[in-house]
Amino acid sequence: MLIDFEPVRQKFRDMRSRHPTHKKDINRFETTVEEHIKKYGQLMVLYRQSHRTSYQKKAELELEKIVQLMKEFERCEILSFLSKNNQKSD
Repeated sequence: MLIDFEPVRQKFRDMRSRHPTHKKDINRFETTVEEHIKKYGQLMVLYRQSHRTSYQKKAELELEKIVQLMKEFERCEILSFLSKNNQKSD
């Protein structure tokens, strides 16, 4: 059950181009998500080698963390968008 994370990476690239003033924050989110993606991949390799369900469960936890971080990232994106629109209307 390997997952393609390219859409996640593309979202970060899109955000960086849309909100250049928040580049540092976006990079922090991206680094954290990439760490979890790497851990997920390593755990899935271990699961395929040993077929131990403990590795699969740990990989699922990493996947849940990635989903949670992306939800938080989307909330920040909305707040950034609203902040940007507020500045234009002033």
